[in-house]
Amino acid sequence: MTCNFDNQMLIPNTTSMMKTLKTLIIDDEQKGHNLLNELVKRYCPDVEVLGLAESATEAIKLIRQLKPDFIFLDIQMPEVKGFEMVDIDFEIVL
Repeated sequence: MTCNFDNQMLIPNTTSMMKTLKTLIIDDEQKGHNLLNELVKRYCPDVEVLGLAESATEAIKLIRQLKPDFIFLDIQMPEVKGFEMVDIDFEIVL
């Protein structure tokens, strides 16, 4: 394990020990996609964004195909609400 010097404290660098988590971003607003994608890239080096979906139909297809570890899900989408769209067994974390 290596340590990085950050804010006058030694913090273990656990990046090499952790598994990369795979995720999808599901949001009907392009601005939301872009912001969340940028934040994940900047602050979550152990998270890989597999794809972006703008509709429930597209999201369900990507979830079944790519099988992410977790998803970022907008619950206010026009055609189908976020929680209503998925008939796939997953754990909800708020």
